[in-house]
Amino acid sequence: MFLQFVKDEVMPYVNEHYKTQPFTIFSGHSLGGLMTTYCLVNHPDYFNAYIAVSPALWVDRNAEVKDVIEHLKPGELKHKFFL
Repeated sequence: MFLQFVKDEVMPYVNEHYKTQPFTIFSGHSLGGLMTTYCLVNHPDYFNAYIAVSPALWVDRNAEVKDVIEHLKPGELKHKFFL
């Protein structure tokens, strides 16, 4: 729901009121890094690049790591950047 809000409300507002480029980046640290990783796996079309700085992947007994393993297919994120 938060990511949907960012995509549907925040990004259009920012693009309308500020000078932006068409290349979008989602970044976060710790729990924000966990959210960044979640967004990459579940909504890879939302942004062009994802930067997860020290993501809290240990949360919920490494659930996000397991989610990545289960959901990502080889080559699925071929044109995405993840740091």
